[in-house]
Amino acid sequence: LTNRVAGFGVNTDAADVITSWSGSTTDQYSQVVVGTVASDGGPTIRSDATSTFYLLDINTTAFRVYKCVSGTFTQLSTITNAAVATDTIYIEMQGSTIITKKNGTTVNTVTSESSIASGKPGIFISGASLIVDNWAAGDFAAAGTYDASHLCLMGIQ
Repeated sequence: LTNRVAGFGVNTDAADVITSWSGSTTDQYSQVVVGTVASDGGPTIRSDATSTFYLLDINTTAFRVYKCVSGTFTQLSTITNAAVATDTIYIEMQGSTIITKKNGTTVNTVTSESSIASGKPGIFISGASLIVDNWAAGDFAAAGTYDASHLCLMGIQ
């Protein structure tokens, strides 16, 4: 086992959050290392693990920030900066500001977004082609950080 996360298959979406989250339900971050870029998905914040979350979507041409509320996706921004294998992709939210980073460098900021009031960090995967590794999450207070060993998720390879 490599602790990599992959989707289940064609026309399947899966999302999950950290199971023992004791950190902030509002100000938090989530990140992954890209394994294979071929389908949609990525790290989530303020997630309820079923149908509501903010997503930093990874695909072969660009990143996109989405909000998903009760299963309905709305694109908030596009970042014309494609991901490749081994990139670290990061999304954070503090207050009503979403910041996205690639390999530690800020690539986009979305301000005044407050549709989703709270939740936990996690991962969303759509289809079977995207593979991510080394998931990590945390908040900006004393609660600390978490890694994939705390995440009960789909498709562990």
